[in-house]
Amino acid sequence: MKNDIIEKRVILLAQYIIDSKDTVRGAAKKFGVSKSTVHTELTLKNGRNKLTSKTLFSLRQLYGYAS
Repeated sequence: MKNDIIEKRVILLAQYIIDSKDTVRGAAKKFGVSKSTVHTELTLKNGRNKLTSKTLFSLRQLYGYAS
């Protein structure tokens, strides 16, 4: 359940940042979370992606990115 909420927020954050060209700070303010949360959820950590393959697939389909 918690992972579903995080996945949805990650997709919304990514869409927002891509569409608005806003910064991590701006996205954090808009979504009411910390800058650390935005950065952590949208980046790689220790070589492992924090996003699930399902979320990445959704983002790739949405924006036409090749896998």
